[in-house]
Amino acid sequence: MTSAIREHGKKHACNHHAFGYVLVQRSFAFSIVSSNRPRDGAWSAITRMDPTHASVTYTPEDSSFERDDGFDFIVSNCGVDSSSAHVTINVVPGPTLTVECLPRSILLKWTLPEWIKMLGDDRISDFIKDFRIYRCPISSGTCTPSTTVYETVNDPAIINNPERWSFADTAVEPDTVYCYRITFRHENDCDASIIYESPYSTTECSPICCPDSERGFWTDQGPTKEQLATWVMGPGFTISNVGYSGAPAARGIFGNGVNANLPIATGVILSSGDIALARGPNDEPGAEKINDELPDTDLDAVISSETTFTTFDAAVLSFEIISATSNRIMFQYIFASEEYPDFETSFDDVVAIFVDGTNIALVPITFDPISIFTVNSSRNSSRFLSNPLNQPAFNLQYNGLTTLLTAEIEIATNVTHTVKIAIADTRDRRLDSAVFIKAQIQCP
Repeated sequence: MTSAIREHGKKHACNHHAFGYVLVQRSFAFSIVSSNRPRDGAWSAITRMDPTHASVTYTPEDSSFERDDGFDFIVSNCGVDSSSAHVTINVVPGPTLTVECLPRSILLKWTLPEWIKMLGDDRISDFIKDFRIYRCPISSGTCTPSTTVYETVNDPAIINNPERWSFADTAVEPDTVYCYRITFRHENDCDASIIYESPYSTTECSPICCPDSERGFWTDQGPTKEQLATWVMGPGFTISNVGYSGAPAARGIFGNGVNANLPIATGVILSSGDIALARGPNDEPGAEKINDELPDTDLDAVISSETTFTTFDAAVLSFEIISATSNRIMFQYIFASEEYPDFETSFDDVVAIFVDGTNIALVPITFDPISIFTVNSSRNSSRFLSNPLNQPAFNLQYNGLTTLLTAEIEIATNVTHTVKIAIADTRDRRLDSAVFIKAQIQCP
């Protein structure tokens, strides 16, 4: 745990958290009184930043040290010393970072230290600013993560629900070891800007295809949109003009579905929020990621007979296909949502699969689309499965899901057909929904 403290002017009465700089103005030389150095830590050499500022790094002798320390300092100018001033250092832990290597990305999650959680939601929203993730590859020895792979000034998902926030680093290469750290900034009551950072976390990115069953159910944002289209169609199709609209976190692949008690082992997942939130158990009443994405007019038309509200946060995968041999295409899929059961008559999240403009994702033996209103505990209930909070039947975060459904249609060979798979929230951007589509190849 390495810290630094910032001090402005003569505001010596303020306490300072770790991770900032000691900055003293109106002086030309700097020294720390040796008779009263920190009790539980050590200083680096003083570094002159400019004619009126200097910095020094404080490092606790024990990495688990979490309490007050302090030091006295004087300012010297042409042999004339100022009076001694005291600075108290509140040494506190920074955030905890965890990393997980997935088949085609590295997933990062973080945990707030307990002392920040105790501030309460209102204080936390003012506390966390300039959140950043740094990375470096390790070819030999060690390195200091310095390349910024993510940064935001004020991400509501980080502030409102940091325990559920995650980031997928997709720009990684197989057989490479990566090191990460996260930081965020806080301005304290002394107008000092303090940087908190996590310890370094290191993982190796391996060229894994499908992790073994002991790993559990997983999701991965790493694949490209072209790969997603290939996996849902399988062999025998020429695929072109692949497009994706929506948040990067809202699309990817999943694996080891059997460990979530799903009848699909691997496949493609699209979400109205963040696919990383799909992993269970169901221990949160309202898992969500608000992406501020656009609606989809085709989905609006699908649910127009059920509701007058429009869609939000749409995730849409589209492409064209040609087959010289197959005259039929088929998708097997499951729709799941956090809207169940409390909002199954008020918020109509929806999924659709369009082939040449026609939605083929319908409730069997009906013409009902697949949405919250049309498949729930009271309507088409034979197609609905409950996944109660804290008593889940499936290792998923969602409160409910459909049975395994099939969408299929005959097509002409040697003719270009359009395919569009779309999912969205309806009425608002709250509470995630997702669709799991079976991969048509053995291992995506």
